[in-house]
Amino acid sequence: MKIGVAIVAVATSALAFNAGTASGRRLPGERHALGPAPSHGKLGARGISIEALSAVLQRTCGGCHSPTQLKGNLNLRGFDIDSAPS
Repeated sequence: MKIGVAIVAVATSALAFNAGTASGRRLPGERHALGPAPSHGKLGARGISIEALSAVLQRTCGGCHSPTQLKGNLNLRGFDIDSAPS
Protein backbone atom coordinates (compact mmCIF):
# COMPACT_ATOMS: atom_id res chain seq x y z
CA MET A 1 0.00 0.00 0.00
CA LYS A 2 2.83 2.39 0.89
CA ILE A 3 4.51 1.69 -2.44
CA GLY A 4 1.29 2.49 -4.31
CA VAL A 5 0.91 5.78 -2.46
CA ALA A 6 4.58 6.60 -3.10
CA ILE A 7 4.20 5.87 -6.81
CA VAL A 8 1.16 8.10 -7.12
CA ALA A 9 2.90 10.85 -5.11
CA VAL A 10 5.98 10.74 -7.36
CA ALA A 11 3.91 10.78 -10.54
CA THR A 12 1.72 13.63 -9.30
CA SER A 13 4.76 15.64 -8.17
CA ALA A 14 6.47 15.16 -11.52
CA LEU A 15 3.36 16.25 -13.38
CA ALA A 16 2.83 19.25 -11.11
CA PHE A 17 6.43 20.31 -11.68
CA ASN A 18 6.04 19.91 -15.44
CA ALA A 19 2.74 21.82 -15.46
CA GLY A 20 4.35 24.75 -13.66
CA THR A 21 1.34 25.75 -11.60
CA ALA A 22 0.18 24.84 -8.15
CA SER A 23 -3.54 24.85 -8.86
CA GLY A 24 -3.74 24.18 -12.58
CA ARG A 25 -6.49 26.80 -12.89
CA ARG A 26 -6.62 29.76 -15.22
CA LEU A 27 -7.95 33.21 -14.61
CA PRO A 28 -11.54 33.78 -15.72
CA GLY A 29 -11.62 34.62 -19.42
CA GLU A 30 -8.00 33.54 -19.95
CA ARG A 31 -7.57 31.36 -23.01
CA HIS A 32 -4.90 28.81 -23.78
CA ALA A 33 -2.81 29.76 -26.81
CA LEU A 34 -3.08 26.28 -28.30
CA GLY A 35 -6.79 25.79 -27.66
CA PRO A 36 -8.38 23.09 -25.54
CA ALA A 37 -6.40 19.97 -24.80
CA PRO A 38 -7.46 16.91 -26.79
CA SER A 39 -9.33 14.19 -24.93
CA HIS A 40 -7.32 10.99 -24.47
CA GLY A 41 -9.75 8.69 -22.71
CA LYS A 42 -9.90 8.38 -18.93
CA LEU A 43 -8.70 11.33 -16.89
CA GLY A 44 -6.57 11.07 -13.79
CA ALA A 45 -5.27 13.68 -11.35
CA ARG A 46 -5.96 17.32 -12.28
CA GLY A 47 -7.65 16.34 -15.53
CA ILE A 48 -4.53 14.76 -17.04
CA SER A 49 -5.10 11.62 -19.09
CA ILE A 50 -4.16 8.26 -17.59
CA GLU A 51 -1.96 7.57 -20.61
CA ALA A 52 0.00 10.80 -20.02
CA LEU A 53 0.43 10.02 -16.31
CA SER A 54 1.71 6.52 -17.09
CA ALA A 55 4.07 7.91 -19.75
CA VAL A 56 5.58 10.41 -17.29
CA LEU A 57 6.01 7.67 -14.70
CA GLN A 58 7.77 5.41 -17.21
CA ARG A 59 9.95 8.24 -18.54
CA THR A 60 11.00 9.69 -15.18
CA CYS A 61 11.00 6.63 -12.91
CA GLY A 62 11.20 3.58 -15.19
CA GLY A 63 14.94 3.86 -15.78
CA CYS A 64 16.01 3.33 -12.18
CA HIS A 65 13.00 1.27 -11.12
CA SER A 66 13.42 -1.39 -13.82
CA PRO A 67 13.93 -5.16 -13.61
CA THR A 68 17.68 -4.70 -14.13
CA GLN A 69 18.34 -1.91 -11.59
CA LEU A 70 15.53 -2.42 -9.03
CA LYS A 71 16.36 0.75 -7.08
CA GLY A 72 14.52 0.58 -3.77
CA ASN A 73 13.56 -2.99 -4.71
CA LEU A 74 10.83 -1.48 -6.94
CA ASN A 75 10.10 -2.42 -10.54
CA LEU A 76 7.83 0.04 -12.38
CA ARG A 77 8.38 -1.34 -15.88
CA GLY A 78 4.94 -1.81 -17.43
CA PHE A 79 3.13 -0.26 -14.42
CA ASP A 80 -0.12 1.45 -15.37
CA ILE A 81 -1.42 4.36 -13.26
CA ASP A 82 -4.97 3.12 -13.86
CA SER A 83 -4.16 -0.11 -11.98
CA ALA A 84 -2.99 1.71 -8.81
CA PRO A 85 -5.34 1.41 -5.84
CA SER A 86 -7.14 4.62 -4.91
